[in-house]
Amino acid sequence: MVFILFCFLHVNANAQDWIVIKSGDTIYCHILSVNETNIQYKTTSSEPPRSIAQEIVESYRRAELEYFPSRILSDEDYTKLKKVFKINDKGLRLGFGLGYTFRLARAPEGSSPTIQEHIKKMKSGFNLKADVMYFFGKYFGLGAKYSYSNFKAETNGFSGYTPLGTPYFGTVSDNIRLHFIGLHPTARFGSSDDAARFLLGITMGYLAVTNNSKVGYPFTLKGNAFCFSADMSLEIKLIPRLYIALGVELAGATIAKYDYDDGLRQGTVTFDRKNQDNLFRFDFNGGLRFYL
Repeated sequence: MVFILFCFLHVNANAQDWIVIKSGDTIYCHILSVNETNIQYKTTSSEPPRSIAQEIVESYRRAELEYFPSRILSDEDYTKLKKVFKINDKGLRLGFGLGYTFRLARAPEGSSPTIQEHIKKMKSGFNLKADVMYFFGKYFGLGAKYSYSNFKAETNGFSGYTPLGTPYFGTVSDNIRLHFIGLHPTARFGSSDDAARFLLGITMGYLAVTNNSKVGYPFTLKGNAFCFSADMSLEIKLIPRLYIALGVELAGATIAKYDYDDGLRQGTVTFDRKNQDNLFRFDFNGGLRFYL
């Protein structure tokens, strides 16, 4: 049973083209070549090539083409159309996207219920992304990526201390903005007709953090760190050179020191190794990608 299922999947994985016979039957296959008298094809990669006479063929399709004309194409015509409609493996790509961000930070051990509630609210946010990439061939590209993430929340009933150590009871709020820019190498794998592409990438670069916070009075915290991310995405063709993309990215850094400014006083806020600010997050987004 497993062998039969494997064979079925193998046939379908290689059956990218089709031939319609004048009797009405359809052969799903991979077309190898076309001439004035015959079409040569395979239905699986393991079988020997087969031929069918043009005189009994109503029409056929070769998957790499964007559309299939009603007339029969020679190999020469096929090659010409393929050059016109198929995207070159080399070239520049622009991408834009937006989506939902989930932070992995946890409340420190022994935190009050109010702090735990506030940290939970701060787990959800949104992200915007833009990238430019040059592909050197079918499988590899190198470019730059920028992403912006935002998290904000306000919680009542906070009991604790201000950054200067003054006891405080009341409302606490945070508005965290992350700016991440870095080098973005990517591997690309696609179907033979470029209708869908799967991409794996990493990004290494600079992360800048700004938190406009309020604990009794407003103040700003600013920090930066080296950041690393890994991502995977799926591109689905809408029209030639334009793809819709769906992806997920794990990015993160930890920050041990922030610059503090409340308008009257400036200083530094530091955290010990155990309590460093955790900025690891998952980004889920969708967008558009343009191949130039």
